[in-house]
Amino acid sequence: ATYGLGQFLLAAGVIAVRCPTDLLVVTVGHVPDRELVGARAAGVIAALEVEFAPVVGLAPAQSVEGWTAVPLRAPGAVLGVLLVPGAAPDRSTEAERLVAILATGLGIALSNALLHQRSSRLATTDELTALPNRRSGLAALGEAVTRAGTSGRPFGVAMIDIDHFKVVNDVHGHLVGDQVLAHVARVCHGAQRFDDQLFRFGGEEFLAIMPGLPPHRLAAAAERMRAAVEA
Repeated sequence: ATYGLGQFLLAAGVIAVRCPTDLLVVTVGHVPDRELVGARAAGVIAALEVEFAPVVGLAPAQSVEGWTAVPLRAPGAVLGVLLVPGAAPDRSTEAERLVAILATGLGIALSNALLHQRSSRLATTDELTALPNRRSGLAALGEAVTRAGTSGRPFGVAMIDIDHFKVVNDVHGHLVGDQVLAHVARVCHGAQRFDDQLFRFGGEEFLAIMPGLPPHRLAAAAERMRAAVEA
């Protein structure tokens, strides 16, 4: 589709969003080299984060190797960049004004979506260990029971408790205790099978749900996690 903004026609467009672990690139229309455009977008975002992070409001559009780059912003942060084909329009022209309006709307929508995503993640994720929390674990356990009842497929459950954890907190302090919790979570998660689930159940307790695991293999699975922590 071709999108008309006054006399400024967009036959294609790219939205690149900075995510915690990578860059999310969404294209509309014909974009010949998506990987190259994504690399250009990453470079633009990195430069914008340095140059415009303290600025409230829109940073000006820039020309970047055949594209117009317009920042997508929230107050005090660069969320991503909008790329449209062609050189950046001259300042104070109708084309620039309309592109700025488009970028503003996209920035607000993106900011709201990221805020909603973060709120949802905090409701179901333990911030310290990055594992799903107790609420998620109980919901997953209920689903596992229901599936087992209808399919007859067994599953295993392990309750994991860190021995002498109170001593760690009392002797070394709660910050070290937090490091121990995060470390044990990573080790146990790494010792699980691909489809196993691990949850922070509360305090120094964790819950593991292991689909398809018959009773005679459950002890070995739990021992594998214990031995990994010991090691």
